[in-house]
Amino acid sequence: MNFTGWVAIPRSVLSNTHTDRLSNTEQLVFLTLYLLADAKTGSGHINAAALIAFLPEMKYDTSKRVLQSLQDKGFIYRRITHASKKLYSYWIHGYQISDGVNRLLWTNLSEVFVTKDISAIRYQKAAPEMPPDRPPDVSPDIPPDVPLNNNKDTDKDTHKDNPSGSMRGESFSEGNGERDGDSRSEHIGESVVSEWCADGERMDALPPGYEVKDGYGGRALYGPNGLKCSPTEISNLQRNGAAQ
Repeated sequence: MNFTGWVAIPRSVLSNTHTDRLSNTEQLVFLTLYLLADAKTGSGHINAAALIAFLPEMKYDTSKRVLQSLQDKGFIYRRITHASKKLYSYWIHGYQISDGVNRLLWTNLSEVFVTKDISAIRYQKAAPEMPPDRPPDVSPDIPPDVPLNNNKDTDKDTHKDNPSGSMRGESFSEGNGERDGDSRSEHIGESVVSEWCADGERMDALPPGYEVKDGYGGRALYGPNGLKCSPTEISNLQRNGAAQ
C-alpha cells in the first residue's frame, strides 16, 4: 500500500455528523475509504476484514455493519459477489478527482444507485448533493432466508488465531467480492422496523440501550453502539425474545 500523495476532501464532509446523517464511527470509516480511493477514479477495494487492517481497534461486526450502512445511506456503492472472500470494488459518491483526465471533477453515483450499473457514473463540475435523495435499496440480490451469523465468540477466536486481521481465511487480494455471509438482504424484518418506528406505544418495549431516532431517510432503530440497526438485526432481536 502506497501512503504517499494526497486527495482533496471537501469541508462539507463535516456536515455529515453535524446533521446526524452519519455517526462518528460511520464518518471515520467514510473518511478512511475516501483516503484509500484512487485519486483518478474515486474507487477502491475493501471488505470488512481489510477495513480492520486500517482501523485496528474496530470490531469485525462493526466494520461489516458500517460498510453496509454507508451504502444504504448513499455515500458509497459496492459491487459485491456473494460468497466470495476477495476484496470487492467500491465507489464514493461526491469524490473530487485530483488526478488524471477527470481532474477537479466530482463523481455522481445517483444513477448508479438506481441502475446498479457502475457505467452510469457521471463526472461533473459541481459537487453533487451529499448524499443523493433517498437512495433505493442497493443491497445485492440475495435470498432473504439466508441467516445472519451473529456468533461473536467464533469471530473473536478466529481473529485471535489470525493476528493479521483477516477473518476466516479472507483474502486481501484485489477483486470483486465479499466474504461468505457478509451480504444479507435488508428485506428481513422490515415489518418490525415499521412497527417500532410508527407505533409510539412500542417505544417502551425497546431492548435496553436501543432507541428510535429521526435521521436521514426517516425514523430508524439505533443500537447501544450508536449505529443504525439493520432489519436483519432487528429480526434477530425479535426471535431472541428481546422485542417482546
